[in-house]
Amino acid sequence: MKKIIYFLSVVALLSSCSDLTEDEKNPSVVPAASLFTSAEKGIAEQVVNTSVNKNIFRLVNQQWTETTYTDESVYQWTTRKISDNHWGAYLSGTSTNDGSLSDLAKAKSYLENEVILASDPEFAAKICSKKK
Repeated sequence: MKKIIYFLSVVALLSSCSDLTEDEKNPSVVPAASLFTSAEKGIAEQVVNTSVNKNIFRLVNQQWTETTYTDESVYQWTTRKISDNHWGAYLSGTSTNDGSLSDLAKAKSYLENEVILASDPEFAAKICSKKK
């Protein structure tokens, strides 16, 4: 009887580990849109982070303004167009000229309008032509 119990427990143990190598919490294949959105969020959080442990540039910038640029440390930004230059750098690509953000917007609209159905007989040919 003990041999049967040992045998059944070994069989149960070996058969219960079929999906041990699959990590359901960390998938190996994810959509590119999810990765891009996550990267954008990470960059935005890093830019606006005020912690000197994560974003040391704000601390260095404060020391630069205290020693060299005394107007900025007392918020006298009218001598130079700092806020205009800052937002100009962020929004430079949103114009209709050849900016990088306008190219991304065009690519996004192209991808949103392009639909390839899996039932399409030329599915593989269309996928291969897009990768080129």
